Amino acid sequence: MGGLPAAEAEAGSEAVDVSAEGTLVWLRRPNGTWWPSIVISPLDVPDGCPAPPRCPAVPIMLLGRRDGTTFVDWCNLERCKRVKPFRCGELDFDQRITHAQAIAASRVHYKGKYARMEDAVLQALEIERARALKEGTHAPSSPDPKSRSARRPMILRMMRRPKAPAV
Repeated sequence: MGGLPAAEAEAGSEAVDVSAEGTLVWLRRPNGTWWPSIVISPLDVPDGCPAPPRCPAVPIMLLGRRDGTTFVDWCNLERCKRVKPFRCGELDFDQRITHAQAIAASRVHYKGKYARMEDAVLQALEIERARALKEGTHAPSSPDPKSRSARRPMILRMMRRPKAPAV
């Protein structure tokens, strides 16, 4: 299976093959941040990206902007703990997805020099929606609406509402 700790695999959670091409995953970067990514074919690796290592490895493309050569990372999924399924159910990742959806709903867009986590998460959600439409299923929505992380966008919208003028 690769990428899932043994405790999660034993817990009977839904197994996701993170080695299959086109699978959306979270990849832990060398700086420690988890980034939305997609598993690609070795034939699809763009020119100018790092060459594959000598050990068997799978290319994983980081989502978001593609500036520079660091947007493809190679991972040996047999031994790697740096890869998790995009919908792994962990609270931290669910909060990142919810936060990106809240920013998209507020229509605040920052143009900057660097790739943004929210843009990468939104790109992953678009890929997920497109696949769901193609397969005739519905895309997974945000986490359980009763959870605290799912209520956050509603709270953010409430905070932005203009106050009624004092009479």
